[in-house]
Amino acid sequence: MFGCLEAIVGATCILTGAISVDADTIRLDGQRYRIWAISAPERGHPDYEPGKAAMGALIDGQALTCERMQLAPSFDRPVVRCVMPDGTDIGEAMIRLGHAEESCRFSRGAYGECD
Repeated sequence: MFGCLEAIVGATCILTGAISVDADTIRLDGQRYRIWAISAPERGHPDYEPGKAAMGALIDGQALTCERMQLAPSFDRPVVRCVMPDGTDIGEAMIRLGHAEESCRFSRGAYGECD
């Protein structure tokens, strides 16, 4: 179902044709993925559309290298940490751009935004 990111934590693969779904969800090779350790405004929030647009500007059309971060899906989506060809972590980029917050419960401070 999830191809090379099947139910194995730590599985890594390159996925092509990235498409932004919203500020913390992407579509790669026809599958929706939840970006690890970030939280972004949901549909109906005033910051939803700007976040979705920022994710699109960042990743649309890119080939991303993604790693499965947890076995249990989040809202029926595999949870992944992805980097762009230049090494940019897209979760960290969305935090730095101000369109997402670090989910410290999951990240354990990986992005430096936790106390």
